This record gives sequence, structure tokens and C-alpha cells, in this order.
Amino acid sequence: MARRTATWGPLAGLLVLTAALYAPTRTHRFVYEDHNWLRAVTEMPAVSLMPSRALSYATHHLTWRLVGFDPGLYHLGNVALHLMNGLLVYAVAVALIPGSAAVWGAGVFLLHPLNSEAVNYVSARTDLLMTGGVLLAVWLSLGRLTYWRGVGIAGALVLAALSKEIGLIGVPLVVPMAPTASRSDDTVLDCFSEGDTELES
Repeated sequence: MARRTATWGPLAGLLVLTAALYAPTRTHRFVYEDHNWLRAVTEMPAVSLMPSRALSYATHHLTWRLVGFDPGLYHLGNVALHLMNGLLVYAVAVALIPGSAAVWGAGVFLLHPLNSEAVNYVSARTDLLMTGGVLLAVWLSLGRLTYWRGVGIAGALVLAALSKEIGLIGVPLVVPMAPTASRSDDTVLDCFSEGDTELES
């Protein structure tokens, strides 16, 4: 008799493990380029100096308005964005491959040391936001194209482009996919439900 094996448990475990590994950043100080960024964001006109990173500047400016220059809260914000991106990696993967393989893919993304710089450097929030925007656009493009999904894809691509220049790479990645989407689901949340379980003999 077939039984279902949920992938939500391992995915949740990965998120908890990742959060635990990056928890020490709460006590880290600003490093390297962080100081230059934070001097710039104390005044919003700095956004006009680099409009392609306006969203990244805006998030730092808002954080500064709320908490000043407490390094820990800036670092925790980056950790939260990294966890969100890990969920988006899973969402994209689970729409294309079995749920267990999607969890492995999300695990590689969340735990690979290559991503630690983007998480640990406050100034690297540009990379986190850009990655999130591109992943969100790709995820939405995997579903049946509707008006509101098209709006979501466009919004995600704008988010990526306003986070970092290279975010424009999302356009050639997503635009060719959207018109040819053949999935029949009515909501992107179905991507999770379809990959949430797999049958085993």
C-alpha cells in the first residue's frame, strides 16, 4: 500500500538549522563596505545616486529610522531574507522535481558557505533582495499565466532590478517562459501542495 511522506518536516528542519547557524550574526558588528552604505542611507537623496539599488537603500534607510545603527537588527534582517529565498528555491524546485529532491536543493542553497557573505555583510542585502525578486518571478512564471500572475511577475522583476543591476537578468529568464506556461493550476500555492508529498511503495 502506498504511503505519503511529507517534505514539510525536513524543510522546516533546514530553516531552523540555517537560522541557528546564522544566529551569532546578531552580535556581529558592521564590516567593510557596511560603513559606507550606512553613511549614505542616513539621507534618502542618496537613493538618487544609484537608482538601480533604490530598494536596497530604502530598506536600510527604513531600518535606520526605526532602530538607528544597531548592527544586530541589520544582520537579522539579512538572515530573514536568506530564509525567505530558501523557501522560494524550494517553491521553484518542487514545481519541477520531486519534493525530496526539492528539499535537497533548498538545503544546498540555505547552507552552502558561498552564500554566507551575502548574509553576513549588511551591504550585501542588494544580493538577497535581487535574488528574492528573480526567484519570485521564476516561481510565478511556472504557473498558468493570468492577469494577476502577470502583474506579480512584472512586480517581482522590478523588485529585482531596483535591488541590484544584475537583477535585470530575470527578464530573459522569465519572459520566454510566461507565455508558454502549460500548468493548469489556478494558484501558485498549488506548487507547494503538489510537491509537499510523494508516493512510496
